[in-house]
Amino acid sequence: MGHHKISKRNGIQSKKKTLSVAISALIAGSSAAMLVTSATANAQEEATEQEIERIFVTGVPGGSSDPLESSVSISSLEGDSPVYEVSRTTAEILRQIPGVRSEASGGDGNANIAIRGLPIASGGAKFLQLWEDGLPVLEFGDISFANADIFLRADSNVARVEAIRGGSSSILASNSPGGVINFISKTGERGGGSATLTKGLTYDSTRFDFEAGHNWENGWYGHIGGFYRVGEGPREAGYDANKGGQIKANLTKEFDGGYIRGNMKLLNDHAVGYMPTPMYVSGTNANPTYSSIPGYSANGHTLQSVYTDSVQVLNEDNTIGQRSLANGMESDVTQFGFEVNLDDIGGGWSLLNKFKMADIKGEFLVPFPASVGSQDDRGAFAGNYLAGTTDRTDFSYVYATGPSTGQQLDSSTSLALVHLFHTEMQDLSNLMNNLDLSKVISLSGGAELEIHTGWYHSEQATENFASWPTYLTSVEGDGNTAYVDVIDDVTGETLTDGGLISYGPAEWGDCCVGGFDIDTKIDALYFNTTYISGDLTLDGGIRYDQGRTTGQRSQAPNTVTNFDLNNDGVISAVERQVTLHNSSPEFAVDFDYDYFSYSFGANYLLDDDLSVFARYSLGYRANAERLMGLLYTPANVVDPDSSAFGKRVGDIDDARIENKVTMMEAGIKYRMDDFDINAVYFFAETTEVVGESRVTGGPLSLRDYESSGIEVEAIYSIGDFNFSGNVTWTDAKIASDDLLEDFVGNVPQRQADWVYSGLATYDTDSYTIGLNLVGTTDSYVRNENVLVMPGYMTTNVFATYRFNDQLSVSFNINNLTDEIGLTEGEDAAVGAPEPFTNEFVRMRSISGRSAVASVKYSF
Repeated sequence: MGHHKISKRNGIQSKKKTLSVAISALIAGSSAAMLVTSATANAQEEATEQEIERIFVTGVPGGSSDPLESSVSISSLEGDSPVYEVSRTTAEILRQIPGVRSEASGGDGNANIAIRGLPIASGGAKFLQLWEDGLPVLEFGDISFANADIFLRADSNVARVEAIRGGSSSILASNSPGGVINFISKTGERGGGSATLTKGLTYDSTRFDFEAGHNWENGWYGHIGGFYRVGEGPREAGYDANKGGQIKANLTKEFDGGYIRGNMKLLNDHAVGYMPTPMYVSGTNANPTYSSIPGYSANGHTLQSVYTDSVQVLNEDNTIGQRSLANGMESDVTQFGFEVNLDDIGGGWSLLNKFKMADIKGEFLVPFPASVGSQDDRGAFAGNYLAGTTDRTDFSYVYATGPSTGQQLDSSTSLALVHLFHTEMQDLSNLMNNLDLSKVISLSGGAELEIHTGWYHSEQATENFASWPTYLTSVEGDGNTAYVDVIDDVTGETLTDGGLISYGPAEWGDCCVGGFDIDTKIDALYFNTTYISGDLTLDGGIRYDQGRTTGQRSQAPNTVTNFDLNNDGVISAVERQVTLHNSSPEFAVDFDYDYFSYSFGANYLLDDDLSVFARYSLGYRANAERLMGLLYTPANVVDPDSSAFGKRVGDIDDARIENKVTMMEAGIKYRMDDFDINAVYFFAETTEVVGESRVTGGPLSLRDYESSGIEVEAIYSIGDFNFSGNVTWTDAKIASDDLLEDFVGNVPQRQADWVYSGLATYDTDSYTIGLNLVGTTDSYVRNENVLVMPGYMTTNVFATYRFNDQLSVSFNINNLTDEIGLTEGEDAAVGAPEPFTNEFVRMRSISGRSAVASVKYSF
């Protein structure tokens, strides 16, 4: 975003005064790349009360601290920006970054995050990585039911968020050809801190944030901070669906010629997860109108309630387990790390090493509506999913839980067949280390050549177990959703057990009971050089990645049998169709890969306030856990007793292990005293491995995508008024598919032509008021390009009053107009004759209007 002012209150930026700081923006490999030295980090913290020139430290090749002189698309969000106040989740913060499409509708985690039109065929953040202090949260951002943002919390520890898009990320990181988003922590060099109490005004939520730094003035300084929160979340659940907290700390010792820093993170949090929810749609597929079901708000209610909290699941040993939906998206992280920076290890070489070791586990327990409809619509479901009732519809529905237990449902009450996504993330531990060596060589005529070379090592575990029981629920708002039992009108028998229909996902053939235990090890070597001569900067780099994934997969054979799970000697209705877990390994996993990535860029400074740049890059994202879809294929099954067990599984060619991204970009950067503007054109080609079924895998296809577009971001400041905003236009299509040819030429699912955001503030010594707009235009629900999701715009407002330099109060409203903003859906098309009226669909909306107030004390 060029040179700009840092306001200590609102984080809006504009150019004023230059801070002279010696910086070595080190280009390091996959994880510690281009990170700031201690002197730079300290100077930036000390300068928060000055008007300074922003110095970017993530992803900037060579020694340039000025983005005007860099050939990389980079952006920054300061830690004191009101964006953090009006954002309820990490994914909402990311919507402020140009080129990033963050589907912030899943709760505090489980967001789908894309960049520059790169596809989201499954979920998570596949082609970009989320970092904390220069190392990935997880090596892969799209692990099933374990997206990286589930294990990341933005709190008052954050000094700023920096993002690079495309460009040097191909050599900056393994498995991140689209970009990197880096959450940079405060180090405590300048001391001080704050304590903030935040209370929900329109929903039940209480949160306490604290952070404190201290400088002992003898080379030692440190920082500690965190949060604790409890409440039901922005949608009515009727119980504490969000509960937990985090503590982060670091301690630095500076000495002549460098520093050493230790850090730690403890995260134990439960966050409610929101899946697509029942809705009505009327009109046509091309011009639909979506609305809430009477009594159930699409953006204010949820299928989680006190009456659906207690559930039965199939344990790994084929016993019945009791779980609570309050577990939601559980994140349990214990992490330690260190970094060492040495300015001169001999011969003019500098060293920067970053290391972290994290013990990560959790659970994902969230209801997913596999189908929804009226009682008449669902009358036939019992014949499909309950044993011995084929083609029958003579059933009654009674409440199995809640205050009306045993009473028959009102005929107008809708029903949902719910699969509970119960996945135990037993081990997501990782170990990462990045070693970077750099040297600056002075050439004739004042030119410089900066060299970076290094080694990145990563070990990522992925061990889980999944069993997805099926329940029948009512669809009711205000926390009144309850489980429903099915009564056989002929025999009087109760065919369900407290709403439980099956211990597997009945709508999907009771599949997917099982788990896998795999480990991926990656080693990468990289080399980058930057040549600077006058107004010209040239840089180029190459990266060699080598990886191997080993382990095993266990999965039920997807056959239904009678089994007395509760050992009472009686086969109940739900025990007539049990898909048992086979704990023996179904097949071994052992595959390896290697590839070269590269990136070349040039920047030319036309004058002091105007530059042009261009970059061409090739990068890859390797498949690991997501390759399991291929391993559903019977031809790839290896008998554990055979000599082949533990060998490479099947004939997995490199094209199905690696997803390739080729990207070109060219742009212009311009700044004036109070105005900055950057514009970038990009073109990307992506080859991705996709499954015929998003759930059960099946035959895999190689699909090619093309996307091009323009990103524009601007900053303006005049007097007490500040504005920052961005808009991205993207033209994307599916260029080829070797399995699903009907998709060729279609727009990738959920890809809008336009996404935009803007933040305006009026900031005085005593108060700040502001407005934040975030929006998107229409997109298609699925790759079939039939049913449309309409665009939407959310309006967020905020105000802060400062009694003095220490004490302030704030108030903000998220989604002021209570928009139903759809981000994804499960129905590719509505099959009813057009125009249709009040057809049931399952869509995921952003949460509705919510207001909070906070009191902050700074010291």
